[in-house]
Order: sequence, then C-alpha cells, then structure tokens
Amino acid sequence: MAPNDIGITTQEVLTQSSVEQRVAAEEPDEDSDAATVPSIAVETATERTTNERRPLPLESVQAVVEHLEEEGVLRTRNDPDTGREVYQLYHDYLSRAVLEAERRAERWPAVIREAQKAFEDSQGHLWRRWNAMLTLWQQLRLLVERLRGRFRYGESRQFALLSTVRTLPHIVVIMAITLGVLQFQRLQRANEARNEARAILAELRDNEDDPSPNEFKALQRLAETEEDVRLSAIIEILETKEQAKRLQRRLPYVLHAVVGLNTSLRDRVQDVLKTHATTPADDVDLNRACADLGASLDIDDPSFNSIVVANYVAAVTKTTDPDALSSLGSALVNFGKKLPAEPAAVLAGQIVAAMEKTTNYRALSSLGRALGSFGEKLPPEQAAVGAQRIVAAMERTTNVIALSSLGSALGSLGEKLPPEQAAVGAQRIVAAMEKTTEYRAVSSLRIALGSLGEMLPTEQAADVAGEILAAMEKTTEYRAVSSLGIALGSFGEKLSPEQAAVGAGRILAAMEKTTDANALFTLSRALGGLSDKLPPEQAAIGAQRIVAAMEKTTDAFALFSLCGALGGLSDKLPPEQAAVGAGQIVAAMKMMTGARIAFSFSGGVLGELSRVLGSLARILKPKDAVSVLKSVVCLGKPRDEVLLALEKKSGKKFNGSIWKVVEWAEEQGIDVNNVPRFPLARSN
Repeated sequence: MAPNDIGITTQEVLTQSSVEQRVAAEEPDEDSDAATVPSIAVETATERTTNERRPLPLESVQAVVEHLEEEGVLRTRNDPDTGREVYQLYHDYLSRAVLEAERRAERWPAVIREAQKAFEDSQGHLWRRWNAMLTLWQQLRLLVERLRGRFRYGESRQFALLSTVRTLPHIVVIMAITLGVLQFQRLQRANEARNEARAILAELRDNEDDPSPNEFKALQRLAETEEDVRLSAIIEILETKEQAKRLQRRLPYVLHAVVGLNTSLRDRVQDVLKTHATTPADDVDLNRACADLGASLDIDDPSFNSIVVANYVAAVTKTTDPDALSSLGSALVNFGKKLPAEPAAVLAGQIVAAMEKTTNYRALSSLGRALGSFGEKLPPEQAAVGAQRIVAAMERTTNVIALSSLGSALGSLGEKLPPEQAAVGAQRIVAAMEKTTEYRAVSSLRIALGSLGEMLPTEQAADVAGEILAAMEKTTEYRAVSSLGIALGSFGEKLSPEQAAVGAGRILAAMEKTTDANALFTLSRALGGLSDKLPPEQAAIGAQRIVAAMEKTTDAFALFSLCGALGGLSDKLPPEQAAVGAGQIVAAMKMMTGARIAFSFSGGVLGELSRVLGSLARILKPKDAVSVLKSVVCLGKPRDEVLLALEKKSGKKFNGSIWKVVEWAEEQGIDVNNVPRFPLARSN
C-alpha cells in the first residue's frame, strides 16, 4: 500500500456496517473520549481514538468523499492485491496532517499510558517510580481535558490518583507561601495597630493630677478605635518598661477605654495578661503594670488572681522607694477584699514586711489601708504588727497631715485593730486637735478621728462632739462651719440625736445666708452627713436651687461647686433632676481634672464629685446609671460610689465588680454595649 494510502475501499465508505467493523477491529479504549475531526466522515487515524460515534447517514458519507475527491484531497485506485477499489490521499504530504491529528487526539491518553507503563516497569526503584508519576502540570492538563469531555481516565484512574502524591511538595510550597503572606499581612496590621496605639498613649501625661481634658479626648479616641488598636495599647504597656512606668497612674483609664463594658474584650485582655504576667518579670514597673491591670479587670478566677498576687508580691519585694510603696498600697486597697484567705495572707505578709522597711508616713498609711482592706481574711498577728508600725509613726510626728493620714490608716484595720493601739492613736489625734485652730487641720484630724470612732468609748466620743458644736456656735465663716460639721458627722452612731440636730440647724442657717457656689458646695457636704435629721421641705428647696444654678452656669469651677452642693440633698431629687445633675457632674469631672485645688475635705476634686455622683445614682433610672458607668471618667472613686448606689437600688451585692453590674443590667433588658457615654452634653 502506498504511503498515502489510507486503505479504505469505496464499498467501506458507502456501507455503515463495514465502518463499524473497522472501528471494532481497532479495539479502542472504552473510556477514551479523545477529540475527532468532525468534518471527515471516513475512518481516519483520528477516528480510531473515539469510543462511540453517532453513525453518519450513508448519503452524507458519500457526499463528503465526493467533495474530497473534487478538492484533490482523496483519489481512488485499485488495490493490486485484492482487486478492490480503495481511497488514498492525493498527495503524500497530506499524511503528515492526518498523523498530526492522530498525535494530538492521542496525546494525553498516550502520556498517561506511557507514564503508567514506566511506573510499572520501575518496580523496586523508588526514585524511578516517583519520577514516573504524573507531574502537577500533567495532572492539571488531564483534568482540564476531562472536564472538557475530551478525555477519560479509564483503567488509568488509580494511577492518576496515586500520582497526586507527587503534587504534595508543590502543595506544601504553595501553603508555605500563602501562610507566609498571611503572616506578613498580620504582622503588618499588628505594627500599624501598635503604632496607632503608641500615638494615642503619647497623649497621656505622667503626673499625679487627674487626666486633663486633652487626655480624656485621647482616651475617648482609644475607646472608639478598632479592637486590635485597643489591645495593642495594653500590649505596649506590658512589654515596654518606659510605658509601664510613665502610665502607671493612667492604667485604670486606659483599661476602661479599651474594655468599656464589653465582656468579650475583657476576656481578650485577660488572655493577653496571662501571656505576659504568668511569670513575674524582673522589672518592678512591669510587675506593677501586670498586677494593676489584672486587678482592675475584677475577674473572679482564683488561678488568674494568683497571677496578679504573684506580680504584686514581686513589685513590693523589689522596691523600698516610699512613693512606690505608697502607690502600691493604694492599688492594693481595692484588690485585697477580692482575694481568698490563703493568697490574702501571703500578700498581707509582704505588706507587713514592706512596712517594717520604711518610716515614711505616706508609705505607711497607704500600706496600712491596704492591710485593712483584707478584712476578716487578715491574720490577727499581721494586723497587730501593722498597727504597731502605724502607731509608732504617729508618736514620732506632730504633723497634722501625717497624723490624719496615719489615723485613717489605723482605723481601716477595723475589728482586727487592738483596742489599746486604737486608744493611743485617738489620743495622738485629740492632742493635735487641741493645739490647732486652723479649720483645715481641724477637719482633717476630726475625719481621721472618725475612722477610729468605733474604738472610742461613748463618753469620749460625746465629749469631742460637744467641743465641735461649741466651735460651730462661735463662727459664721462657712468653711469653718462646714469643716466642723463634717467632723461631727464622722461619729456616726456615737453621735446623739440631739447633737446631730443642733449641728444640722447651724449648717442650714449658714446656707440660708449665702448664694455663693463655693459656700453651698462646702456646707452641703457637711449637711450630707446629717441629712437624716434635716426637715424634708427645707432639703427639697435647697436641692431645687442648686439644680437650677447648675443648668445656668458654664463656669467649670462654679459647676463643680454646685455639683458638690447637690450631693448633700440628692435623696430629695426626682430621677429626672438626678439625671441632669449626673450629666453635669460628668462634664465637670472632665473640665476640672488636672486642677490641684485645696479644699476643706480629704479626697480632692475627684473624691467630692464621685461622692455626689454616687448619691445621685441611687435615684437615677437603671439605664442612666449604667450610662454613667460607661463614661471614660467613671473609674476609681466615681465607679465605687456608683456601684454602691446601684447595690442599694437593686438590692444585689456587686462587691465592687462592674461585671456583676453588667450581668444585672442585661437581666433588666439594658443593652450595655449601646448605652451612651456620659456626659450627653458639654463633652468637649
């Protein structure tokens, strides 16, 4: 047969049965689905790769053959061997096109067959078997051809599946690259969040004053950023010694801005602290930052609190600086009451040890108050040692401020304070009172004496109260009257009803003679301690006057003074007036922070405003009270006062935990995440 002879007789072209026989004789793969040349009806090499073809009508086949003859593609001749008429290509070079069509149609089936054969022939040679498997590119091409309907795996299906093992390195590389890109993006986002957090923290100042209005703007900005930025602020403080030391007095504000009332964010901060604080660091400032943040979270989890205790112990044992010890003592005051007996005893032992290393009255008074915060969990022997250190310091000084501070710390030990030491402390305070007539000094000493009142005999308490009333009768100066009235109220149950009534009358008389905001402020605070004896109608008139004045003033100092005046009469206010007053107090707190003003009472500006805020919270609607808690200024004393007020309002015990308040509020149907941040007006 000639090279271009395709070996097809005229009869075979015109009879469908002979075409089917020729196709069957070629025995094509049942699963093969290779491409064909649809324009030629005769059996070419391309058609041999096709499993099933729909037979063309004989008329169509004959028409195609005749057309190819006319175009010079096919020609007929007689086969000398058989004598039959056959068709062959007109020119030899046309055979290359047919062979190329066959090669292309057979390409991928041939590839997989050759690869499978090489795989089977390389038994016992692992590397050859590995190389014989289909490559990733071949796998992809076969898959594409299969999806396009041009190829079927057939008997080679298992080999194709086995060859996917060879793609594993490629998959590992792709996954590694993907993970690397994702990690890079994550680190990039973390760096951006950290830089933004640093920029916000840089706005906060390192001083003893309350945050300034500009600082509150920065805190508000932090509260409104994305969660990643807020958490980055916490991480920045925990990882950077300079930030931990610089922002020591701002940590509660930063944490409140980060968490707000969001329990899920609180949990995320807890996880961050577990990562950084499980093993105390070598730096006292980092220890302090971890401990303060952990204590501020107020989490009822013994294992977590043990981490906080460990960091506090590390901080106490690593410093003898009086200012640092004083600051640590202040931080421990609120934390001690939350501890179980065993860790409380451990921490109390470290506090007593620290008290034995210093004679500074600020450090001793602060640590003494921290010791008293343990309450019933404080071992008697540790209370006795601590009290002894405080009394010894009181005996060495005549300084009014020192005696007042130490006396208050001594009284904080409560029932654990030995009576003989309480008597010595009271005698030192009374002796100092007899030597001074300055009203600020008298007020401070009387307040300190009030903290020891429970330890004084009734006769001695009555004598001191008589002296106070005599002094009030001799003066009309409102600051002196207020100072003496505060001291009078500090005796509590030891004060007789007659003495309380006389004192309240003298304070009211002074209030009726003035419209000065400062005078109303100082007198109302003194009156607040005796409010049970105050006639309701006079209290109501006074409260209305103060609220009216608050709504008319924009002066920060006057507003602050009027807020204080409202505190003594808050129980007489309706909820609507209380809400107005609360909003104005929060505004005053933002405007007045940072000011260092000497007042006739201990606690300063923040202490007075927080006391008034707590008084108003008792009559606020629950949603308004929760709104006050969400304000960025509602921390420390303000928060404590509002929580105490909510305890009385709800009849539940929150034990100083804002998160228990959140649970209670959610039970009341209050959406704690969407309540507004106070104040609703004058927030800038």
